[in-house]
Amino acid sequence: MKEEKEKEKIDEEERDEEKTKKENDSNLSPEELESMLIARKIHDLKSDYMVQDKKTSVMRPCDYRDIVILVRSGGDLNEVLKRTLEKQGIPAYITSKSGYFTSNEIVTLLNYLAVINNPYNDIELYGSLTSVFGGFSDNEAAILRILSKGDLYTALIYSSQMDVTAEAARLEDIDEATLITVRDKASNFLQVVNSYRELVPYTPIHDLLRKIINDYEYIERMSALPMGEQKAANALMLLRKAEGFEENGFKGLYIFINYIEKLKKYSFCKYEGRPCCPS
Repeated sequence: MKEEKEKEKIDEEERDEEKTKKENDSNLSPEELESMLIARKIHDLKSDYMVQDKKTSVMRPCDYRDIVILVRSGGDLNEVLKRTLEKQGIPAYITSKSGYFTSNEIVTLLNYLAVINNPYNDIELYGSLTSVFGGFSDNEAAILRILSKGDLYTALIYSSQMDVTAEAARLEDIDEATLITVRDKASNFLQVVNSYRELVPYTPIHDLLRKIINDYEYIERMSALPMGEQKAANALMLLRKAEGFEENGFKGLYIFINYIEKLKKYSFCKYEGRPCCPS
């Protein structure tokens, strides 16, 4: 008899708890309800789901860093989701369309990949020339346009081969020392880009990107900047995107660039993990 009463009490408490939960849910916005469902699913995955570790190939319990949520941009879900996950004790950060893909460290890498794929893209080429990959000042990049009309890549080629003395005589406002600097930077930029272009047909995209990152000590450079840890983590995330792209059976730099363009249409919610340098 006593056991039956205790069971009835437990059942009643469970019904009250379920009723309270439904009442609370009824007061939530659609975004909050969706966020709660996501949080519950994450807790379920964390408790019961096993994943294969990429490095060891051993099955292990799912961790927060294994989970990614893609959310269409333009809605109110991002911040609501982040707040909900934090309340549920789930560590997360959100990189939105206006964040990750427009961050300088990612734009710089994507511009350079675009130039390697097709150097006749003026916007991406200018961005690469005035970045760590080109080392041109804005004034030096402008001189390329003065030296040769037409597209920027043609001007770059012309500048890399120019007769400095003749050009200095033609352009009285630009001294020879400046022209020599522009010529040498143009020549070096073309040489390096062409060396990467030669690798494209037979090199996996993640290996090409890793080589670029390592050749220019990109992670170290980003780490030295304000908010450097996040900038470095963003660059490494792009490397992981390239790995995931190829793990799904895709190949080719042109296809990868288009793949990234499609990803830009989404917001990206990623669970925090420690940055690590590429090997």
